[in-house]
Amino acid sequence: MKKIITFLVIAAITGIIGFSGWRFDGVAFIRILFLLALDALVIVILARFLFSDNRLKLERVKRK
Repeated sequence: MKKIITFLVIAAITGIIGFSGWRFDGVAFIRILFLLALDALVIVILARFLFSDNRLKLERVKRK
């Protein structure tokens, strides 16, 4: 849950700064950072819902 909130905050801040119409040298970098944070947010959310099954645990393999 902590990763979701972190990426959400980063995406929101960079989205507001990058696409608000301000003109400065780092706008392209901020927009790229926004897209990366948004992609990471989507991946973390999908991973949480797809792989949150509690039955999937590591078990020691028994040798014969």
